[in-house]
Amino acid sequence: MSDATESDIEELPTDGEESFSSENLEEESSYGLEEEDEEELQEVLLSEDFISTPYLSENSTVPENIVEFNHSFGYECKKYFNLCAVDYKTLLFASGNILHFYDVEAKLLWFRRSSQGGGIGHITKSPCNPHFAVGEKGINPDIIIYEWPTMDIVAALRGGTNRSYTCLNYSPDGEYLCSQGGEPDYFLTVWNWRKSRILRQQRAYVQDVVNVMFSQYLTGRLTTGGAGHIKFWKMAKTFTGLKLMGVLGRFGKTEISDIIGFYPLPDEQVISGCQWGNMLLWNEGLIKLEVVGMGNNKCHKGPITQMFLDGKELVTVGRDGIINTWYYEIIDKADPTEEEFKLEMKPYYSFEIGSGPRKSDLIFIVKQFPEDPESTYWFAQFTYVSREIENRIDRERELTLNRHQKKLFNLGVDFNIDNETAYKKLHTFCERVVNLTEIELTKDEQNLLNKGLQYNLNPAVNSNTIKKTVAEVKIACDIANMNRYEQTNMAIKVKESIIDEMHSAHKNRNELTLKGLNKKLESRKAIVTKADKGGTMVLIHDTDYIEKTEKFFMEIGIVEVKKDPTKKFQTEIRKQIDNSVFLFTEEEKFKLKDANGRIWRIDLQRVGCKAPQEIFLSHAGAVVDMATSPIGPYIATLGSDGRLFVNNYLRKKLVLWKQFEIPGSCLLWVPLSLDRTGSILIVGMSDGVLRIVVVSAQEYEMYGGENQDAYVNLIETTKPHSKTITKITINKKGNLIVTGSEDATVFVYQIQRRRDVVALNPIGFVPTPGGVSYLGWKENEASTLMVGCSTGHYMEMILPERPVFYTKKTFRLRVESRVLQFKSVKSMIRREIKIKEIEAKKEKKLEKKREELRKMREENPHLDIDEETFFEDSESEEKLEPLYFPEVPNSVLFAVYVAPDIIWLSMGGYDAGYMYEYKFGEEDPVCSTMIADADDIEINYFLYSPDNQYVILGMQDGKIRINRVKPNYRDMTDYWLLSMHDNDNGVITRLCFSNDLSYMFSCGCDGNTYMYNFNLEIPMDVATDIKYIMRMGAPKDIVEDIIGEECSSLEETKLQAEYDRKMEVANQRKQGVLDLLKSYQQTFESLLKRNQQLPESQVIPHDEFEIDKRIRKDMEAELDSYFQMMHRKIDFIVEKSTLGLHKVQDYFLNSLDSQIITVLSLNNTYKASTFRHRKLDELFLAAKEVVREKLQEMSRLMRDDFKPPTKEVEEELERRKEFSVLSILKGLNTESPEFKQNLRLKKLVQKYYEQKNKVERRQDEWILHNKKKPDPTQNHPDDVAAIEIAEQTIGDFKLKSAVDYIVPKHLRVTTVKKYDELLSCREKLYYIKKDYNDKLYGLRNNKVELINRIKHLHKYIKNIHTEIPDDMIKFPPPVPAIHEDIEFPEREFELKEGESETHTVPQETQVVDEVNATSTTNEVLDVTFEILLTEDNEAARTESSSSSLANLMSRCYTMSTQYDIAKVTELQDDDKQSTSVEEEFKSFRESRKVFEQDQIIKGIYDSLNEFDESVRKLQEEKINVEVDAKLMELHVLTLHHELIIIKKFEATEDALSNKVSAKHAENIEAQNKIQQLQTNIDFRKKEIDNLMEKEAQLLSTLNEALVDEPFADFLRKIYKKKYKAPKVKEDDESDEESSTSEESSEDEDEDLGSIESGEIGPIKLDETICPEGCNRNNYDLAFQLRAKRYAIEQDVAEEKKMIELLRKETESSQKKLKADEAMLKEVQIELEKFQREKQRRLNEVEATVILRLNQLQYFNDLRAPFQKLDDKLLFLNLTLKKLYNRVGELRMETLEQKERHSEVAKQELKDALVYFESLLRNSNRIAAEPSSSINEESMVIGEEMFQNMLQMLAENTLVHDDELIDINEIDDNNAYEDNEMSPIANEYELDEKKKKDTTIFLWITKLELSIWPKNIQAGVSKLYKKRGALV
Repeated sequence: MSDATESDIEELPTDGEESFSSENLEEESSYGLEEEDEEELQEVLLSEDFISTPYLSENSTVPENIVEFNHSFGYECKKYFNLCAVDYKTLLFASGNILHFYDVEAKLLWFRRSSQGGGIGHITKSPCNPHFAVGEKGINPDIIIYEWPTMDIVAALRGGTNRSYTCLNYSPDGEYLCSQGGEPDYFLTVWNWRKSRILRQQRAYVQDVVNVMFSQYLTGRLTTGGAGHIKFWKMAKTFTGLKLMGVLGRFGKTEISDIIGFYPLPDEQVISGCQWGNMLLWNEGLIKLEVVGMGNNKCHKGPITQMFLDGKELVTVGRDGIINTWYYEIIDKADPTEEEFKLEMKPYYSFEIGSGPRKSDLIFIVKQFPEDPESTYWFAQFTYVSREIENRIDRERELTLNRHQKKLFNLGVDFNIDNETAYKKLHTFCERVVNLTEIELTKDEQNLLNKGLQYNLNPAVNSNTIKKTVAEVKIACDIANMNRYEQTNMAIKVKESIIDEMHSAHKNRNELTLKGLNKKLESRKAIVTKADKGGTMVLIHDTDYIEKTEKFFMEIGIVEVKKDPTKKFQTEIRKQIDNSVFLFTEEEKFKLKDANGRIWRIDLQRVGCKAPQEIFLSHAGAVVDMATSPIGPYIATLGSDGRLFVNNYLRKKLVLWKQFEIPGSCLLWVPLSLDRTGSILIVGMSDGVLRIVVVSAQEYEMYGGENQDAYVNLIETTKPHSKTITKITINKKGNLIVTGSEDATVFVYQIQRRRDVVALNPIGFVPTPGGVSYLGWKENEASTLMVGCSTGHYMEMILPERPVFYTKKTFRLRVESRVLQFKSVKSMIRREIKIKEIEAKKEKKLEKKREELRKMREENPHLDIDEETFFEDSESEEKLEPLYFPEVPNSVLFAVYVAPDIIWLSMGGYDAGYMYEYKFGEEDPVCSTMIADADDIEINYFLYSPDNQYVILGMQDGKIRINRVKPNYRDMTDYWLLSMHDNDNGVITRLCFSNDLSYMFSCGCDGNTYMYNFNLEIPMDVATDIKYIMRMGAPKDIVEDIIGEECSSLEETKLQAEYDRKMEVANQRKQGVLDLLKSYQQTFESLLKRNQQLPESQVIPHDEFEIDKRIRKDMEAELDSYFQMMHRKIDFIVEKSTLGLHKVQDYFLNSLDSQIITVLSLNNTYKASTFRHRKLDELFLAAKEVVREKLQEMSRLMRDDFKPPTKEVEEELERRKEFSVLSILKGLNTESPEFKQNLRLKKLVQKYYEQKNKVERRQDEWILHNKKKPDPTQNHPDDVAAIEIAEQTIGDFKLKSAVDYIVPKHLRVTTVKKYDELLSCREKLYYIKKDYNDKLYGLRNNKVELINRIKHLHKYIKNIHTEIPDDMIKFPPPVPAIHEDIEFPEREFELKEGESETHTVPQETQVVDEVNATSTTNEVLDVTFEILLTEDNEAARTESSSSSLANLMSRCYTMSTQYDIAKVTELQDDDKQSTSVEEEFKSFRESRKVFEQDQIIKGIYDSLNEFDESVRKLQEEKINVEVDAKLMELHVLTLHHELIIIKKFEATEDALSNKVSAKHAENIEAQNKIQQLQTNIDFRKKEIDNLMEKEAQLLSTLNEALVDEPFADFLRKIYKKKYKAPKVKEDDESDEESSTSEESSEDEDEDLGSIESGEIGPIKLDETICPEGCNRNNYDLAFQLRAKRYAIEQDVAEEKKMIELLRKETESSQKKLKADEAMLKEVQIELEKFQREKQRRLNEVEATVILRLNQLQYFNDLRAPFQKLDDKLLFLNLTLKKLYNRVGELRMETLEQKERHSEVAKQELKDALVYFESLLRNSNRIAAEPSSSINEESMVIGEEMFQNMLQMLAENTLVHDDELIDINEIDDNNAYEDNEMSPIANEYELDEKKKKDTTIFLWITKLELSIWPKNIQAGVSKLYKKRGALV
């Protein structure tokens, strides 16, 4: 089950909503719900309107009262919380569609039906009002609130759920009701039941919710629980209404469990049960702790279904039949840890009902007197748990039995004691301990063994035991009501006892003794066991123990049996115990009873509680079958709980009952024709056993008695089947009983009468295609059986009526049979129905269209209408569902003949709801009859009324359906329907009539048995002599019950007997063959003996006795195959072990780079150890490689070094490819034979092309190279980036914690970069430890080498000691030892062959060889001196010299030396006298040896000290390395945390970055477009300039031609005539008229002068006529040039239009660019905010930094105390120094700039004064020489300018920011004037007259004015205004 399938918090209030609090609720009403002042009119609800009645079909002829409910014998005890105490003596529970009211005192039942007939879901009682609420089931069910005891309806609540209510609960004040719905909506609804209004409705969960509860302490709190979940709810009143907020419980590490029982606690916590029986304490949706039993056992052995607080006690109810009481304060005060959140507790009171390992299934208890807090009486609801018979004896029965057996034994011993001798003989004890081994036991061990095997050592005293002891003592003190003084004394005593126990625990010798004894036994392979007689303990070797046991088994003939017979013996013992009348008290007997399926009244009082009282008894589970008595008012019911009940339905009382340990399956009451007593029942069980039971109900009612078991007796048991018996039937003739089973067989018995009972004689069985689901008999045929199977088969078979002869070996019968196989046709039927519905709809629609067509034709008789188009259906064809055929065939529920050879089959599963007609020989059904209004509901049982007018059907949904039988048997529409059993799980299993046909009964899977009045008057003769047929006394043939699973069926028994017979014959033959082989073997052995006794010459070789060599070869081959198989097994084991070893090594050893080794100094003063760390595995290296590749890819994408060639370059290169070919090669055919044969020409051409390609490639390279040349007008991109970084960082340090901090691009971190940083950090950490470890490993090798060298020097010094005097002998320091356990721990894991444990010391051999090699020459000389100088009487030294000489001889053969050993030996032998020279040599040698000894010892000590110093340095170095490693590890954690944060932010940041990039690209594209448009505009302007130049050329051409022309002005007028576009011509106008009118209108006011304007007056000339005296060529030229001018002007106009269009497009693009820039800015701001948030999250990551005290510089005042560092800034000292230095640099730069600008300004002002003076002088404003012509105004201007300049120079200020004037503020357009020459000149040419002054002014403005102060600018402006210049 999933932990969370929906959101954890639902309907959370928004920011504006009021938060949930208990104070707010208390101010309003009980649950924060504001009551309305206005009173609503309550609907009057009548009780009789809420009782469901039978449903009758339309035109039904079935009487409405044909069946009327009479009584109920059942109780649906498996439903959760199905018990309600409406008052102290009345219980209310639901069963099916009936409310049961049970008077506990009078033991009477009365009933009320449900309101809708859909069933009853849950019942609850109001805590404050005399009301109870009933939540029903069905479609849109109601919650009906009744008033008790009037049963008036207070309210009817609708709309809480769609199908069913599973639980109801009132608020503590009873004002509000919450309901929990079931599938499919699972709605949790809070009601104001007084107004029948829903306050809030919300889905609780997506799976079953079985319990809901208001908190009794906190208002507005609810809890729901169910399948795999628990949920905690809060109700809050907000301005939008009531809110429900749910938090789903998280199980965490605890296994997910179904939660049934829970209880909200006062401190907002909730305690709940779980499936495994422990308690879970929930806090804020999480499990705070789990309460378990002592020793980590379960609190209950089953789920906890109910919990509540009773004062300070917590009561839990479990399905194990136990009610536990716990001390709640222990749970409340518990403080668990995260690692251990379990609390062990022991209930201080337990109340147990039932016995055995599987106790009674206790579901719910309800208090009898809820208003009385002191009352301890409760009603308890129990259900059934199936269990086997061996589990009936429980712990208390065994304890009680043992107690009574001890009493009886003691009594028997006392009677046999006559005297002291008899007492001693009686009590002859064996030794306590017998030792059969060679183990020697100490006295303590002997004493410990004498205490016995059951002796327990005192447990160790720890904190847990102390806590438990204190808690138990505190509980005991509280229960005993001790005062404070008594509790203090008790605490002191407990403390003393604990202290004594702790001291004794430390001195406990038994524990040490036990450990030593166990080691002895394990090493000697011995055991301690109990002797077969007495209580003696025996110490024996395990091999001896096994040998003695096997010998004992062989001696007494113990053999292995196939089945365990102890169960049978246990059954007998239990029966004897059950029948005993003196061993158990009444309360003990109660505990032995099975409490399942009952309602009990229990007393939970601690002391003096009364025995539980049984209130009500019923079946605990489904009622599988029932039968009515043929002679009396009795009905027998059989349940799945194994109970057989016999009720008197007239007295409405349970008469007799019997408990079987196997679930029942079917039942048959033997008719009077076979049993005249009418008291025999045949019971079929799930174990395949058929049991015949005699029930003497009449005798029991007449005579009574306490032991009702004597009236229910088992007279026969037989096992015909191996699986559940599903059906039992008896033929009408009464001579055959047939049983069907799930094992796919039908077994036939012959009924035989035996005295006053019947007996079953087995005939045989018939196999069936599947499990048997129906048995019936064919009409008018006594032995023809109808069988329905679970596989959809139907069979008919003719059975033998008596045993047949061929069933001696097997019971299988040979019978005639015929079989039908059902085929599913339901989907095809439904498709046909669907097709008919579609056709009916189409026909209806077509009829409408016909009517419309008729009306249209009547209204429009002349209208032609296409009928085909008109009748065409516009709607698409409706799709049909695909046909469905069940993969697994459905079972046949029943079969009945409705006509000759026509069988009705009722099917289950998908094919339910139809009656299928079949005929033998046909595969498909003849007809299928649908059951009206039940086409998907199984018909589980059918029954005809006695007059065959009605057929009564038991439905799957718990309804009883009565159909009238009509002549047309297929008509099933006339019916009567009544809901009785539960509509969900109340399948009706059986219907039957009473013997007098007055009553009808039904039973179902919901555990209910209903009795009805059957109102049909049917005369019937039932006169029977009751006295005559009454059974008197118990039957004589009572048998013991059997356990079906332990015994074989009849067929299995017969097959086993046949098998045993065959095996016996086979064994006899086998034994005969063995005997024959044995005789042959004996004969052969005698021949061998005789052969050996013959003379050697007559002995027959052994090979001659071998009869056939193939036998030996075969045996050898078999042996080889066996060996090969063993080798394969061994190889497999070896390989498996090797793989396991490698896996363990790879996980624990090979993954480590270094284990922890410790190198000790040689004086054991210092020690240094390595770091234990793992290797950098392949995953790390692979991850690093992947990160490296990604970083390279990122850097490659970010680099902008390579710029692809532009489009122009590519086009140029393409043009160059189109090279021209030399003219001499154009006509050359390279494919011609002449060209191919002319090799010289061919080489020349090839050489030409090679040179040409080479030149072209070189030119292409130059083109590409020149294109890459940087633009001299632009800065280098790297310089631009450096400038940007300088602008951002120089002189300013941005804090990452600042609100406006913007992360620079070079500091932005991605996941890849951070992961690379993390990997690098891990790698650094690895090498930090590895470097140190390598040093330590080297030091360890040095130690080994040093020890080996010291060992060699020890030997050498020992040789020296043999040559020097004793008083000069000095001993070197001892050889240090190597601690292999700590210095070479890896050797413990090395595999060693055999027992060799020698270790190869590294470099030891090399060291020894080096030492030997260096000392070889010295040894030669030393031996030489020894021979010369050694005295004769020193035998030891002589021997030493001889041995040394012998050793030296072997060396001398392999080396070159100048000494002759033979001569030396000869000198030694000849000359025995010591000369002075020899004495001198001897003295010299002794001195040298002594010196050598001292030097060697000194060298050893120096080496030792040097090594110890190295260890000390490494020991000190490790501290620094550990600090660095820890810092690096902390840094790794910090990086890991940052990586997690970056990874969370990466996706969103990438999306925003991509968005910014996209917007930026759009802006660049828009800018490029604007630039392109501007370029196009400039190009158009250039075109206009070119056209203007052409026009000017035309005018100059005309002027040149008209130099001497007298009509020059006239021709110029013609040329300058303005162009007018021609008008649109009309049809009646001619071209001449239009042209004439135009010309006349144009030249009307123009006067042309004569040739000489001074002489000739104004003469009006017509331009269409060339005047006399005018040059015709010039006249025509004027018109030609005018035409060209017109064309140029038209082109200019077109260009202007294009420019205007381009300008408009540019403006729109600029607007779009501004909008895009705004959007880009918004996205950039959003990205910056997101990066700032990301940086804030990264800033929250804690990091560890080590600081020295001199690095802390946060002092406000020297005298002030040191400030806290919580919110202070950690800053690098180097960066701080740079900032300080930058302050000085900025100051110096400021001064330099001021000085430089000051000098420049002075010089520029001087130049300006000189310029102004010259300007004024040139404009005659002032004279060249000083004079009085300067007016007063000019003097004022000059004075102002002079004073302003002096002030500016005095202030040393050149210009201020607010005084600057931008050059763009100057209106350049005013510098142009209109040109009168032409429109174009007016716009684009400057006036020549003003051009000079304007240029001067612009020059002043551009060069000077932009940097002048405003006061000087004002003066200059005034000056120019006076002279008329443009400003």
